[in-house]
Amino acid sequence: MSEQHDGQPAPGPEPGAGAGPGVGAGAGRRPPEPEAIRFFGTSWVRHDGGYALRRVGVGVGALLAAGGVSLVWLLVLRGVQASQAGSFATVLLLGALVVCSLLAARRTWTLLTEGEEEAVGDQQSMAAVMFLGAVGALLAYFARNVVEAPGEALHRRAYERTGREDAKGAAGADRAAERRRRPR
Repeated sequence: MSEQHDGQPAPGPEPGAGAGPGVGAGAGRRPPEPEAIRFFGTSWVRHDGGYALRRVGVGVGALLAAGGVSLVWLLVLRGVQASQAGSFATVLLLGALVVCSLLAARRTWTLLTEGEEEAVGDQQSMAAVMFLGAVGALLAYFARNVVEAPGEALHRRAYERTGREDAKGAAGADRAAERRRRPR
């Protein structure tokens, strides 16, 4: 039997067991393995294994983290005001935090819906923006979680595309084998 990540046997037949070779298109082939999503594992495929509870937990966690980061930035702003640096410095810092939050939210949303190749900037160049704009990134993560598990649509497209490619390859292999068996 195949094993899951926690060491427990996965339900289902042994690899290669079942109807036997030559029965149906793609006989003996296993469906593609879905890619795990952070906090959700592979429960996003069939929405099982506590999927709904995980979505609630991730949403609450993202909101709590955004609130915590907001408190930290509030303390930073109070510290700048207390240092008597002037209102210009306070407004400049507040503006930087707002702009970085907006950029981080947009980048996070794009990463979760369209993938890495569509996101603006590479990971290293956006690190400072993502750090300063953590509130925006966490709120975008929460907003995406309201719709589905963050990144689910992206992973589902890849999973279904892989399944179709496997099916096409299996059907093509079956047709080729059938042509070889036909008498001429």
